[in-house]
This record gives sequence, structure tokens and C-alpha cells, in this order.
Amino acid sequence: MKKMMYLLIPALLLSSCGGDTPTPVPPTPPGPEGTVVKYDLQPSIRKADSEKTEPYHLEFKYSDEFFKEDAKDFSRDLALISNGKSLMAITENVIKSFYDTIEFDDFESHFVTEKTENTVSYALAHKSIEDFNVVSLAVCGHDYGLEWANNALLGESGDHLGFSLRANEIYTALQTYIADYENVKLWISGYSRGGAISNVLSHYILSRDDFDIDPSDMFVYTFECPKGLAIDNAPKYENVFNIIYSGDFIPYLAPTEYGFARCGVDIDLFESSTKTDEVLYNLDSDNSIPAFKPYSMVDSTGLNTITIENENDGPQALINYIARDGEDGDDYIYFPNREAFVNKTQHTIQTVLSVAFTLPSDIKSELLNGIMSEILNLDTAQKLYDFLTPYLDRGGYEYDPEELLADCEVIHKLIMTDFGLMMIAYFNEDVKNGLMRMFMIHFPEVGNALLNAYNPNK
Repeated sequence: MKKMMYLLIPALLLSSCGGDTPTPVPPTPPGPEGTVVKYDLQPSIRKADSEKTEPYHLEFKYSDEFFKEDAKDFSRDLALISNGKSLMAITENVIKSFYDTIEFDDFESHFVTEKTENTVSYALAHKSIEDFNVVSLAVCGHDYGLEWANNALLGESGDHLGFSLRANEIYTALQTYIADYENVKLWISGYSRGGAISNVLSHYILSRDDFDIDPSDMFVYTFECPKGLAIDNAPKYENVFNIIYSGDFIPYLAPTEYGFARCGVDIDLFESSTKTDEVLYNLDSDNSIPAFKPYSMVDSTGLNTITIENENDGPQALINYIARDGEDGDDYIYFPNREAFVNKTQHTIQTVLSVAFTLPSDIKSELLNGIMSEILNLDTAQKLYDFLTPYLDRGGYEYDPEELLADCEVIHKLIMTDFGLMMIAYFNEDVKNGLMRMFMIHFPEVGNALLNAYNPNK
């Protein structure tokens, strides 16, 4: 059951990731230091009983001067505006407003109205600066639903299948778009899923012959980016910067233990400051992210416990547990490697994510509460199936009965495999808070606040 909760907790939390659609604020006229872009954002981390109603005020500075530098030199200011671009890549209207503010033209939208497990939304825009042309790509990575199931589509070998399919789709569109310009510099950014697709895409651009782009002219900034490349396909490009927070679980997926990596250079915001909770308080004193406290978890053998003393040790400890080895039985199931994951659990995890991002929020909440209250009675796959289907029927979720029952067989084995750890996590507040923080720290407004507080010289 604990592994099922590992799937449900991030899915349920991140389904609201990003809060309401960002609202543009009238831009500041360009000055000697550039243009200040302002947006209001309703938070996704505020406590449910908070009486605050004011939005967050986000400000990003844009300057054409950013693109006169070598892309291999990290720029905190360019990272900030790239993060702003990633956060604004949420709807066609919002990202167009962003590009209009910084005076980019030739806007081309690929935002999808009806999103499925196999779609990706993104936008392209252009700006002429002196003797070169900047082509910008913004990939949507939050406030989406069914596309989450694509995130779990690892595939049997090679690069992450879900991310690589979407990266190749954008690759083709970018080829067509860029053909109209000469002396091109690329500006690519994305958050979370959008970051993973951007990272995979960047490798394809830099490793193939279709784009005549020097790395010094290709500016890539990703944020809280999962791993989407096979390890052998992940060079340490000096112009690709992945801004992560090592206490966030999402950048650990897909696991290195399954053969995945990111290309480029990781910049860990956790390592730059020990004042994360101060940053969170200043962001919103009513935030619902629990403070970190040391907690204990079962180790990869399932026999011993380890104590998580530091926040950034927790995600890897959880990966070690999930990817631990073990012998499958009638009532137990393990997936220590990519092959085991794909063959035994990939479809089930996609189903869980699809349910989490399809059901209405009220039914989803009822379902999760019902599982926790009835867990001791759901001791067979058939009982679990009979428990789930009324919620799915009420929520209008379409399913194949045979496939769903097979998924329930897998879920039931996960329940039996991890029941003890689930009980520890459910009744131990420190463990529960550690796991919740590990997922909630991923919210985009948190990353923006941490990046603002980041000191690249520390």
C-alpha cells in the first residue's frame, strides 16, 4: 500500500500544482537595465484554513543583453526570467502576454485544448537583436492532468519513452520554425515535465546534425527537471543548466538505478542555503509545507531502519526503498530495475495517475480517505476492485474491467509488500511530514522563491 501511496500522494498534490492561472500586471516600460515583467499568482501551498486571499507578486527582469553572453556562463538573471517563462507557459494567452511584454514576435502556439496521455503544450517566439535572432521555446510543465500518465511511460530501453516522444515532436516543429531565420540563438526552458522534455530535446539538438547551433549560442535552463535520458545519452553540456532542489523527490525520477540521467549541469539550490524554511515563511507565512524533522525509514533490505538526518537525503532513501531487490511471490512484488518496472507495474502506475488526474477533486478526496479507512478490509484484488469502481463510475472514468482487475492485482501485491512501512508512515508524524515535504517542495512558486534567494557565489 505504501508504494500506492507514493504514487497517489505526488499525483494528488501536484494535480493542483501552480494554483490559478497567472494574471499579467501592466509591464514596466523598458529601461536601461531591461524590462520588468510582473505577474500575480495564486499560491498552491497556502493552508486550507488560511484567511489570506492576496496573490503572490512575481517579478522577472528581461534584457536583450542576456543573449550577448556565452551560453556556457551561468546567469542568475537569465535563470530567473527563464523560470518566469516556464511558469507562464500555462495557457496560450498567458505565455503570449509574456512574450508580448518582452517584445518577442512571430508567436506560434502549440497549446492543446484537450490534453491526453500523449500530448504536450508549448509555444515558440522570436526576437531580432542586432545581428542575430533569438528563438525561444517554452514547454508547459504544470497545471496539466492526463499527461502525468505519460511521465510514467519509461519504455523498455533507451531514453524515457514518454519524454523522448514529446521531445521529438517539438524537435520537428522547431526545425520548421527556425528555418525562417539566420544567425539563430536558442532560448529553451521548462519546469518539471516541461524541464524533462526540454532537457531531452536539448541533447537531441546538440547531438544531431539538423541544427547548426553552437553550444555557446544555445541557452537552456530547466527547473526541478526529472531524468529522461539513458545514462549513456547524457553528456555534461556546459550550456544546459538544471536548477533543482535536492530535497525534492521529482528530480530523482526516473531513477539513476533504472539507468536514467539528465544532460547538462545540475545546480542544487539546497546546497546554496540552509535557510529554506525562512524562504518559505517569507514567501507565505501561512504555507502548508511542514518543517523538516529527522525521521526513520526502512532500508533497502526491509529489515533495518535508517534515520534521515538531512532533508536532501530523503529522496534517495525513498528511491533505494522503491528500487530494492526481492523475490516476487503470490502476495509480494518488487521492481528493482527498469525491466521489472516496465513489465510488472508501468501500466498500473499509469492507471493510478490517470485516475488521480481525471476524477473530480471531491470524489478523489473521498476515494483517498476511503482507502485509508478501509485498508484492512481490502485484502483481495477483487475487494479492491469492488471498492474502487463505484468512485470511478461516479467520476465518469472509463475503464476496461479486465485491465482494471489486473491493475488491482498489482496494487494488492504492493499493499502486502509495503503494509508495515505504510503503517509507520501513516502513524509517525515525522515520517509523514518528511514525505509530504519531499513532494510539496516541488511546487513552482517555491522553486521561484528559492531561486530568488540563491547565491551563485556561495
